[in-house]
Amino acid sequence: PYNKHILHILLSAMFCEIISYFQVLAEKEEINVIKGFTQSEQIFRRFMDKVVSDQGVHRSVEYYATELFYTPKYLSKIVRQVSGKSPSTVIHEQAIEQIKYQLKRTEKPIKQIADDFNFPNISFFGKYVKKHLGVSPSQYRKMDEN
Repeated sequence: PYNKHILHILLSAMFCEIISYFQVLAEKEEINVIKGFTQSEQIFRRFMDKVVSDQGVHRSVEYYATELFYTPKYLSKIVRQVSGKSPSTVIHEQAIEQIKYQLKRTEKPIKQIADDFNFPNISFFGKYVKKHLGVSPSQYRKMDEN
């Protein structure tokens, strides 16, 4: 009566060993991928991952430095070294891309978009968009894409 139970336990143990073997292989592969990058490149990559996943909501270097556990000065140095751009430029480029998408691809009111991107008021949002796109949010929304 115990043969079936013993066989089940042996198969479970064998399955666990197989999973463990593949997990070790996967970890070694991950380490090899990471080894291909310098520490600066890894920091820059983590910075870019944060900026992209944030979708333009936060627009300060201090925010990202805190999130990544670095000082703003050090993060700025690394980002400039790897990309040739300041972190502020990278952050604002991503924010503007997200804002452009919201203005062109959604029917949300401009006030709602400004709120979604944590602007204190619609006036500040309008000035930000005009500074980066050369036109107001409503003008940009009306423009034809060529």
